[in-house]
Amino acid sequence: MALLTLYVPIATARRILFEARPIGGEEALKLGLVDELVETDAILDRAMEIAKKYAVGPTLAYGAIKSSLLSMIGVSPLQALHMEQDYSLTGYGTHDYEEALKAWQEKRPPQFLGR
Repeated sequence: MALLTLYVPIATARRILFEARPIGGEEALKLGLVDELVETDAILDRAMEIAKKYAVGPTLAYGAIKSSLLSMIGVSPLQALHMEQDYSLTGYGTHDYEEALKAWQEKRPPQFLGR
């Protein structure tokens, strides 16, 4: 219950909690509680597809994004902007940052190493 208002407006959270009824997949997707719907027999394949995509991506940036999103819960917009700037600066000078720039200049996919 405490986290529900992070995902849906408070009026929607109130309705969900007051009605105390199951929420189906289509409704959960519409409310933004899930990212996508997958057939039961395709769940593992889809999960592996997503995992592989993230594994070769900029894992340092993913970690910074995840940390920044969690740390910005409940702070003012101005505080959030300052925190976002701080998180952005931590990526500069890393191998992955330099690799992203080089790959972009050379018009090739980057090879991230997580450092």
